[in-house]
Amino acid sequence: MFTYPDITSQLGQAWLARTDTQEPGMSSTTSAAGHCPGGEMTTTPYDQPRRRHLAGWLPFIRHYIEMVLAMAVGMVALHPLWTYALQAVGAPHLLDHAEPMALVMATDMALGMAAWMAFRRHSWRAIAEMSAAMYLPFVIFFPATLAGVMTGGALMVAGHVLMPASMLAVMLRRRDHYCHRPARRAAEAETAAPGTADLACQRAGSRALDAADRRAAVL
Repeated sequence: MFTYPDITSQLGQAWLARTDTQEPGMSSTTSAAGHCPGGEMTTTPYDQPRRRHLAGWLPFIRHYIEMVLAMAVGMVALHPLWTYALQAVGAPHLLDHAEPMALVMATDMALGMAAWMAFRRHSWRAIAEMSAAMYLPFVIFFPATLAGVMTGGALMVAGHVLMPASMLAVMLRRRDHYCHRPARRAAEAETAAPGTADLACQRAGSRALDAADRRAAVL
């Protein structure tokens, strides 16, 4: 015959055994918002905030890579058009000078990048800032090339080296904007049917309850 102290002692020993067998690195507390109604209780890793912080930078990195690719596409696709246009007006020699050539290349890359940012539904202010960051690395060396202190080849190399750094500086300055999802995907998410996540959670809870009922019926 069990007495009340014996029952409490056994419950205490069972609780200690459960905590001893718990996996290291996992929290013993659970969050009510972290699981669906009727689902099993799950533990939360201690490093979850760090993973969430790193995942927040993925849109930033993706946008930077997309801009670089868009710049390359714009330069390759649009530069031949400048050559044909200048030949048509009888001024192909303009591209022989470093300053016009740098402006043409910056324009090609800026147009490709601006088209992609507009497709992603970024603001015109963000597009203008990024375009200025692409022209600035070339323009700041124009006084040196015009004075004969710097060659045209050095201008091209310096401009192309500084351009990615200039664009990265603009993105870091407005990292709250570039660390979020692209505006196009955010708009599509807002137009989606409201309560979709709650409905899925309720369905998962209902399936869990049905499974529990079936197990109880078998027993």
